[in-house]
Parts: sequence; structure tokens; C-alpha cells
Amino acid sequence: MEYAFIASGSSGNAFFIRSGTTSFLIDAGVSARRIEQALKQYNTSPEQLTGIFISHEHKDHIQGLEVLMKRYDLPVYMNEKTYRALPEKLKQHLSGKWYEFPTGTRHRFEMLQIETFAVSHDAEDPMMFRFVEDPLGQGLSLTFVTDTGYISDKMKAAMGEAHVYVIEANHDESMLRVGSYPWYLKQRILSDEGHLSNAAASYVLSELLTEKTCRIHLAHLSEENNFPDLARLVVEQTILSDHGRDVRSMLHVASAKQPTAVFTLEPNHIPAGTPSPR
Repeated sequence: MEYAFIASGSSGNAFFIRSGTTSFLIDAGVSARRIEQALKQYNTSPEQLTGIFISHEHKDHIQGLEVLMKRYDLPVYMNEKTYRALPEKLKQHLSGKWYEFPTGTRHRFEMLQIETFAVSHDAEDPMMFRFVEDPLGQGLSLTFVTDTGYISDKMKAAMGEAHVYVIEANHDESMLRVGSYPWYLKQRILSDEGHLSNAAASYVLSELLTEKTCRIHLAHLSEENNFPDLARLVVEQTILSDHGRDVRSMLHVASAKQPTAVFTLEPNHIPAGTPSPR
């Protein structure tokens, strides 16, 4: 399994994942040009994608989709409520290309299984993803969760026992409260349908962390209400305090501005003796 962050932040989001000949974009929230350039770095192109998944209808997750649909004949997967909430002009370009992928379902594309689950965000039917690759029964897994105001027990069950976690660490609460955002926007972000803080992300990761966890990515950071080093420090200290485990070498922070290199998850990354995921 290979994956990379084309962009991750309040200004735009796009994630790339590949398993064998299967590859997807998760969201297209930056320009088509940026997506094309990043995919070229990953030795692929939009034409070679298996498809695009859309998590929800907010602009920072769809703003590049219309141009991509004009240029390429790609299937786009989302749930029905998300499709209904899209701008009418975009829906015109999705005619014949949109395929329903309901929240709470799973489908297999060759060796890559994709599972969706509901999250708590102020969109029509926001959903996030768990990817399981099963070469030779190894069950490599990656859980991807951003854009949620809290993590419920049901969500934890859907997220659990992954080898890789991508989780939102959107803001530092103190920075947000004293920052320049208008009060209504602060209330939105802090609400149960807003975004996870650094502290909230660290508590969830501490609960979910197992011996099989080999990489953690902090995503969707606010450029105004957070710092990468601060987010990293909060997570490192929480996990060290709760588990006595130093995760500095396995912790990464995704950028809103620059695409990452490709990360690879292989069977030899799995600690010996750990069970395969469900």
C-alpha cells in the first residue's frame, strides 16, 4: 500500500492512495493543476486513477473536482446526500460519472477494501474511510479521519487496530479562542460538528494505539490556529504519558501547501506477532 498527501488543511484537501494497479483520490479540494502535478511526482496521472472518493461537500474538499471532471472520464464515489448538496454546475459535470457509495458500507477494488463510516461534521452526510489491503493475508490497514467535532465509541470501533492512522489535529483551543476568527466561526469549530483539537486528537490516538500501529499522520491543521510542532508535541506527550511509548519517529504532520513524498506500508512494517485486522 502506498499513499501521499497532496494537500491537507483548511484551505484544501486531497489524499492519494494506491494498492497494486488500484489508485484513488480522497477528495479534490485543491486545483486540478496541483493534483496533476502531485500525481506526476507519484509516477501516475489522473487518467490512471481508479476513481475519486468525496468525503463531504465542503469547498475545501471539492473545489478542484469540476475541472477534473471536465478533463478526465473518472468515476466519482460519494453518498447520495453529499451528491445532492453539491453545486448544480458541478453535478452537471458528474452526469454519468457519479456512483453511490453509502456511508457504513464496504467494497473491494481488486486487493484494496474500502470501508466508510459516519463522522460528526456540519455537512449533509460526512463520511471517512478505512482502507485494508490484503496481500497474502497480511491485512495492511490505514484509517483516515478528518472533519469531525468528536470521536464517538462507534467511530472508534470503525477506526480501530489500524497500522496507519491519519487523524485531524485542526487547532489549539487556546489559539482559536484568542485568535481573530469571528465568534460564530469559533463556536462552529469548537462544536461537536466542527473539528478536532490537538488535545482531542491526542486522546483518541492514545486510546486507539496498539503494538501494530507503525505510523501516525496529523492532518487538516489550521494555518491560523495551530502550529505543526505544537500539534506534534501534544500528541507525543500524551502517548508518552499514557503508554510510555516514544512515537516521535512514526509521527508526521501533513502540509496544506506542499505534497508529501509517497509513504509505503509493507508487510515487513507490521510488528511480529500482531493479529490481522478484522
